[in-house]
Amino acid sequence: MTPQEKIISEANKYVMPAVEDYLGARCLLLNNIFVGLTLAHEAVEKLMKAILILENIKPQKSHSLEKLS
Repeated sequence: MTPQEKIISEANKYVMPAVEDYLGARCLLLNNIFVGLTLAHEAVEKLMKAILILENIKPQKSHSLEKLS
């Protein structure tokens, strides 16, 4: 496995669960169940981590957007 394939594989660990969270959030929100916003938040966070991995930026253990920039 090449280094690029390893990076993509690592990013996919976040992308696939993010897609599941997004689909669940969409279903809940379309039925006016607003707890779906929590799942939407999780989906966005996982996608952001995947982007950081693909850009070769090590995700930090912080939830502060200021520290990530």
